[in-house]
Amino acid sequence: TWSSGSDKGSSSFRVEPFKLPRFRVVATPDRPFYGAGQRPKVDGAVVYSSGARVQKASVELHWTVVGAWPPPADWKTTALPQKTTTDAAGRFVVQLPRVPYDLQGRVTLSARVSAVDPAGDRVDGAVTVLLSQDALQVAAITPLADGLVSGFNNRMYLRVTTADGRPLP
Repeated sequence: TWSSGSDKGSSSFRVEPFKLPRFRVVATPDRPFYGAGQRPKVDGAVVYSSGARVQKASVELHWTVVGAWPPPADWKTTALPQKTTTDAAGRFVVQLPRVPYDLQGRVTLSARVSAVDPAGDRVDGAVTVLLSQDALQVAAITPLADGLVSGFNNRMYLRVTTADGRPLP
């Protein structure tokens, strides 16, 4: 409850203890990006807060594709792996299907990764896989906000990076 002069207000809320998750799921692609014809691979692990690995955890992956390129419907709905299980070391490997040859531009393939341990507790994580038609990106940059100006001594720089944005010398 609060009051300030003639203004008053109140609000009710409930305080509950915060409970840390018993374990976490981590997943990363084995390369920064993949091109057409390549087979992306995701390495992951399910780990208790103590650092011990979670054996025989069920892992589900729910994929979304963001980008201008529409992947083939069957590639997105049936070819992408949906389930796996951790091994004795608490690790899992997900081999994705070959990236279709009609890949255009840059596309982000994301998955919500859900792991359920043998006790039935559930934890969510995520992984992002970058698909790129080109291994290089080139951007023209000028010091002027409006770009190049007619009748002016313009300067333009080229920024060359890998598909995932790492600068090249």
